[in-house]
Amino acid sequence: MANGGGCLLAPYFCAALLSRRGRRAARLVLWGGESRAARHGKLAGQVMLDFAGTVVCRADAFYLGRPAPVLAIEDRLLAGGTYLVLPVERLPQGYDALTAASLAALSYDRAAAAGGGPSIAGGPKSPFEYVKGDDGRTVIKVTPEFLIGAITSSRAAGADREGGGEEACAGTLCSTPELRKHYEQLVGAGRGARAWSPRLDTIKERKGRRGFAAVSPGRLSPVAVRLLSRLDGKGDR
Repeated sequence: MANGGGCLLAPYFCAALLSRRGRRAARLVLWGGESRAARHGKLAGQVMLDFAGTVVCRADAFYLGRPAPVLAIEDRLLAGGTYLVLPVERLPQGYDALTAASLAALSYDRAAAAGGGPSIAGGPKSPFEYVKGDDGRTVIKVTPEFLIGAITSSRAAGADREGGGEEACAGTLCSTPELRKHYEQLVGAGRGARAWSPRLDTIKERKGRRGFAAVSPGRLSPVAVRLLSRLDGKGDR
């Protein structure tokens, strides 16, 4: 029985081993719904090279009124973390703030192929969470569950087509009067008001972090690609 992989004698041990292996990997969610495992320490730039025209974002770091959390090419994936692999053109560029309209742009439209995806807007669980920055100010965090649902569904983007842009998106995503009021105070949606300009220092960033425009390394020169491959090789050792 021991020759059958060892699991016949101790199935609970094998289950625990597989669980630990899963915790040592990062999770990639591709635009369109496919999920893949990635080893701990893999360069974000290598993921972007594997999927040309994309960028990698932390799923738990999206805040309304803040730039998209795009990883730098030298950033490494962390075990247990969930990362979204998104087309670069679907995200606001540079330091442009995330809004309801830019969130709707993340939706994956597969209506023609599969008859539409499940609705993710206005459900029993809010897509937003109130959190406090280091300065004590309240900000609106977009839940990872909502984002993962958005990039595998087409319904959220429908609000933009039906109602006319930002205001319709805000009305769909902000499913309670309280959330809508707070959204409008931060972003100025639906009132013609100037959008709130976020202070970039209210949420702590990792030491030494540099801001940059969302540009996929799929367009890097061959020399840069080789350097990136060498960096990734050093991380394996």
